[in-house]
Amino acid sequence: MAVYGFNERIKVRKAESIHPGIAAKMMPENTGLESEIPLDVKIIESPSEKELRSTRKLDTDNTRYTEFR
Repeated sequence: MAVYGFNERIKVRKAESIHPGIAAKMMPENTGLESEIPLDVKIIESPSEKELRSTRKLDTDNTRYTEFR
């Protein structure tokens, strides 16, 4: 969903970048945690086809599709 850092000044988690297709309002709804979400937060670049092929080759059990809770 996002890559987070920490804003030491106000002591709150801060979104450093978010995955494509994720709306800022979805983040607290899905994480249950308060986060600072800058207006200029970066969008994480989607993986290239080469990166996806490598992932498929390495993840033969499709663990990447497992939802961790």
